[in-house]
Amino acid sequence: MARLDRRAPSRWIATGRASRRSTRPRSDAEWFDEVTRVAGQHPRHPRLRRDLEAYVRAVFACARDCMAAFHDHKTERGLLDFVDQEALALQVVNDPANHARLREAIHAVFVDEFQDSSPIQLALFAALARVARQSVWVGDPKQSIYAFRDAAPELTLRAARGITERSGGQRAFLAVSYRARPPLTEFVNAAFGPSFATAGFAREEVAFDACHRPEPEGAAPAFACWEVGGRNAELRTAHLAAHVAEVVRHAGAWPIEAGGGRAARGGDVAVLCRTNTAVGALASALAARGVRVSVERGGLMHQPEVELALAALRWVADRADTLAAAELARLAGEDGAWLEVAFAEDVPLALGACVDFAEALEELRARTPSLTPAEALDAVLNVEGLLAVVRAWHDAEARLANLEALRAVAEEYQSTEHAMRRAVTLQGLCNWLMDAGDASQPKNAHPDAVHLLTYHGAKGLQWPIVVLTDLEAKPKANPFGVDAEGPAEPDPTDPLADRVVRFWPWPYGPQKKDVGLDQAAAASPQGQRATHDELLERRRLLYVGMTRAQDYLVLARDERKKQTWLDELQDADGEPLVRIDDDALIVGGQRFATRPEPQAEEERTEPAGPSDEFGPPPSPREVHRPKSLTPSAVQAPHAPTIVETVRLGDRIPLAGRPDMQALGEACHRFFAWDRAIRSHEARLARAHATLDAWSVTSIAPGDLVGTSDRLRAFLAQRYPNASLQHEVPVFARVDGQLVSGRLDLVVDTGDAIAIVDHKSLPLWLEGEEVRLRAFAAQIDLYRRAVAAATNTRCTEAWLHQPITGAMSRVELGPVDDGDAAVEAG
Repeated sequence: MARLDRRAPSRWIATGRASRRSTRPRSDAEWFDEVTRVAGQHPRHPRLRRDLEAYVRAVFACARDCMAAFHDHKTERGLLDFVDQEALALQVVNDPANHARLREAIHAVFVDEFQDSSPIQLALFAALARVARQSVWVGDPKQSIYAFRDAAPELTLRAARGITERSGGQRAFLAVSYRARPPLTEFVNAAFGPSFATAGFAREEVAFDACHRPEPEGAAPAFACWEVGGRNAELRTAHLAAHVAEVVRHAGAWPIEAGGGRAARGGDVAVLCRTNTAVGALASALAARGVRVSVERGGLMHQPEVELALAALRWVADRADTLAAAELARLAGEDGAWLEVAFAEDVPLALGACVDFAEALEELRARTPSLTPAEALDAVLNVEGLLAVVRAWHDAEARLANLEALRAVAEEYQSTEHAMRRAVTLQGLCNWLMDAGDASQPKNAHPDAVHLLTYHGAKGLQWPIVVLTDLEAKPKANPFGVDAEGPAEPDPTDPLADRVVRFWPWPYGPQKKDVGLDQAAAASPQGQRATHDELLERRRLLYVGMTRAQDYLVLARDERKKQTWLDELQDADGEPLVRIDDDALIVGGQRFATRPEPQAEEERTEPAGPSDEFGPPPSPREVHRPKSLTPSAVQAPHAPTIVETVRLGDRIPLAGRPDMQALGEACHRFFAWDRAIRSHEARLARAHATLDAWSVTSIAPGDLVGTSDRLRAFLAQRYPNASLQHEVPVFARVDGQLVSGRLDLVVDTGDAIAIVDHKSLPLWLEGEEVRLRAFAAQIDLYRRAVAAATNTRCTEAWLHQPITGAMSRVELGPVDDGDAAVEAG
């Protein structure tokens, strides 16, 4: 009314609504008759055409600008998307200057599933066919069902036929069915042969002449027709689920001949639906009857087992995450425990009181810096007690499969971050998992799980028993929206020639009919072509569904409605080919016997109880030694005895508060470089450069040179004529474990060696039990590694302390390959 008061033009949505006459009796109906009559003439209004034209031009201009901006964005960053690759490849192959080189490199081109090619892919295959010596395309145009993915079935079929004729090639057809029983094959021939013939297919392109499988004498009928009743979709879905449950419950009545003959089971059954919504509804209805289902569903991150693992991982990543701790207590503790944890002063203590494996998670936190994020998740899942909680819940098999899917998401995070040249972190993985709301639960791999999927998802697959649903679904041809149009007779060698993009906007919002424009559009050439294409697409989709069956085909139809989809299979006169009788399917003059409809039991009020078949109890945990050992990361059980100490000189004074790690690195590098043959000036210069490189100012270059002189003098006196080798890499297998590291200094006397380890600590090592234990374990591993690699004995081990001016020899025990006295640090 406000727009009328302002004398503003009415919106086309409102005009479309006003043009519809209400069917409800009203005493004041005559007041609205004139409004309805005037509004009903609006499709002829010139402003409607002007508005639509302006809108279409604006949309195309916006699309042009967006594509240009996107192209500039990719060009600036050196990026290509898949369409760019296709376009550039076509450009390369079409360039005559490249043909000679391409013919040398490309001898044959093989295209599989060519019926699903997009126009640009088809153009590329056609261009390659002109270059290669041989080109082979394999596909089935009757199974082209991906128009929503830019497949162009009729264009592809015309191009394939035209290129074959122009090149003098040959076409061959698979005449033997290797999948289905003879009755199924004969039914498909009879139902689809005449129907596809009206679309231009020859008989040899549609019909099979023979079956690889023989039909056993007295075999059960290959067909069944179910009437699914109910006043709403929910009741009809429940009725359908009851029928499927009966098949699973009495699977022995459906013998499977493939593989020598056996009784069917749930995994032999597939139910095909038109939409994912219908698949989800049927999955819930079957689960209510205790039937396992194999279906890909979303909501992985919202499953309790995944929430438990993620809460544990978040708490390991951040001890202060009280929300993660509360969730952990909620899922793994007693009822109400999460509330106490959430408001406890000491959250770890409260969590440990209600979650048995909280202490193990605390211990794991200290190890996470040495683990990748995915390894940290694996460690959380392997904490003793966590999986025991999951196994105690219903359907342990599916829950463990969900945890495997969670591990895959973690690996995806690492690979994605690696591709983007970004570092991976444990907190980053937690954030990634919390944002992965669209992750899917894996399909149930149990052999008794019934497969639920859409017709489109079933393409390329096969099952012994296939149930087709939604046979009452009506066509929804719509010429509005975006479409690509080409010439009536496209050039097979150039499928993209003269193709244009057409956009027809719908101006009436949610109102889809009875506004005049819908009838006019449907009667237009474009509308008739949309209807024709939609019916062909539905025919191909039905063909795909029916040809998935190996042994039995079940048609489930709404008992209240006409089976409109089956009625679209027509003969040359436009008459339906398939008729459903009481005990048979009638196709033309052929009769195919059907099985009796199962009598469904009452729906269960409670879900089936848990099964332990695929939920084995946890095995005893074994602690294995690590595969690899780093000598600097182990500790000996006891501190060694220092059996000899030699004073090299006075203690070197250190200025300020030095970085002892940097000082140690500088000492190591200078000792490895220093040689007696070098001049004093060169040595001083090198000492100065080394200290600068490590930002060490606490020791003078001359003092560093002096520590090297003292060490060399001691070695010359203790081991005359011995060879010295600095920074010697070690890699050997000791008692089944890989030992890798680097020896600071090896003194080789010919028949034995002595090991010298530099320690720059400015204190005496006597009494430093922790450091001595680390050194003892390190030396023990090194000498055993050297013995394993070179068969040379290590007789002495020294600790060189350049700052304190001392050499300390530690006592070495006997080498025993069966008794490695070390423990992981």
